[in-house]
Amino acid sequence: MISSSERRQLMRERGDRNEHLLVGIDQSFSNYAMVLFKDGVPIERVVYHTGDPTAKKNKGKQYGKYFENPILQLDYLYGEVLTKLAEWNPNDIVMEGLAFGSTGQYERNLAALYFGMMVSLHRELGYNYNNLHTVTPTQAKAVARDFMIGDEKYHKENGIITTLRSGKRKLNPMNEKPEIVKALQNTPYGWLLDGYTRDGLALARTRETGYHDIGDAYFIGLFVLENTFGYKTDRPT
Repeated sequence: MISSSERRQLMRERGDRNEHLLVGIDQSFSNYAMVLFKDGVPIERVVYHTGDPTAKKNKGKQYGKYFENPILQLDYLYGEVLTKLAEWNPNDIVMEGLAFGSTGQYERNLAALYFGMMVSLHRELGYNYNNLHTVTPTQAKAVARDFMIGDEKYHKENGIITTLRSGKRKLNPMNEKPEIVKALQNTPYGWLLDGYTRDGLALARTRETGYHDIGDAYFIGLFVLENTFGYKTDRPT
């Protein structure tokens, strides 16, 4: 718990700072990824891990903490994330909004995480809600698509670009995780992925997962940096 004097100090630091710090967040229980930007350039990242310890993918992992009770999972993430955000103390924080019409236990838990984090950032760290931004999945994917090269920007079926009735080429919806990774690797900041792997590999027991989620967090943050604060990252040619 952060004291009222500590909260006021964090707020003063944000107000007095000359640089602009922003954090893009891709929320999930298994890989809660955050990327820190300074004046539009990523400088740090972190991924937190929790979930059900009986799930096959979580057995034997040597990082994160796992609980069968989802309330304990939520409590763990709140503690880790708020502590890191108090350390980084960014001016602005960006999260991906919830998918419209999502149902099921996991989606309900994710909604609890999303809304609980928003309120906690306001109450515990003193953030004005105007500094807590939300982007849609479509907005983040559209930015990522800008970093694909050539015909990778377009949807394909059996290797052939799909053409709409209008005659225009159908854009790549960027629904596949490897595509987000490829887009990030086409920026100058592919190093953000260094040291991370993905679930399903034997390596994931000892090396942190989050390889795909860091890319999402990057483009979630980049959308607001470019469209709200006027920063620009050069697109590949």
